[in-house]
Amino acid sequence: MGYERKEYKGNAAPTALTGAIDADDTTVAITDATNWPTGGANGKFVIAIGRGTAFEEKMLCTARTGTSITVSSRGHDGTTPQSHAVGQAVEHVLDAETIDQVNRLANLLTTKGDVIAHNGVNPVRLGPGVSTVDDDGKVLQLKFSEATGLIFAALETFRLSASAPDPDGAVRLWYDQATGQLRPSDGASWLTPVQLPAFPSAVARDSYFTEVAGCACWRTDLNFAEVHNVSGWIPLGRPAFANAAARDAYYDAPWDGAQAYLLESHAEQVYRADAWVTFSYLHTVSASAPAGPLVGDLWLEPVG
Repeated sequence: MGYERKEYKGNAAPTALTGAIDADDTTVAITDATNWPTGGANGKFVIAIGRGTAFEEKMLCTARTGTSITVSSRGHDGTTPQSHAVGQAVEHVLDAETIDQVNRLANLLTTKGDVIAHNGVNPVRLGPGVSTVDDDGKVLQLKFSEATGLIFAALETFRLSASAPDPDGAVRLWYDQATGQLRPSDGASWLTPVQLPAFPSAVARDSYFTEVAGCACWRTDLNFAEVHNVSGWIPLGRPAFANAAARDAYYDAPWDGAQAYLLESHAEQVYRADAWVTFSYLHTVSASAPAGPLVGDLWLEPVG
């Protein structure tokens, strides 16, 4: 039988029947109902008629309006339904069923780590070894397919798959095999990770990284990416600088093959031996001279 809440009043005075009842009647009238339970949303309550006599019967009651009691179950608590005469004593009592429920509940917890769950009918024990073997380090999770509705299980924090798992719940990580990205969840959706950490200066970069070959970052102050090789940080691609002074401030010791683009002169340069060499110029073929020539530009004027 499922656990059932009942209503109890500690100061409900004994009273008496105002009218005789048969063994199948479901309404009981009493002389005084002061401080008696009312039933309804408060839970059912129990009465005993002729307690301690040969006519004793307990009844489970659903409601009381004034001095009229509505009965839902005659012969409650192992007693026998029978007729009762006017004036028989009526008392509000505690029943054995409730005591047994309290006893069962108090003795459900038997093992270190036990908690009480509910299976939809009764409170039940949930503890180590009940849901899985070896529950050390597991967490309690909701799982309706379990008999208790709960389970001790490892909290999934990392998923390796080609399709997105459900992001709801704990903040966790997903390695997206389709794109080769490690993507975090904020508990509601999968976020697109930042590909490179960004730093506003070399100082900020160096305070973050334990420099290992292959580390990469984005320099927000210079607007280009860097990667660390065996000897230090080098730019990826051809970085752009405002002028030669900015270029030299960055390349403390340029190497053969280092590149730069100077915004001031629109010159593409490569470092060779011991000097920066400009290797790209604007070549124009037209009947009239192009406007705004820069140093090194060539203009070919067709003849005829």
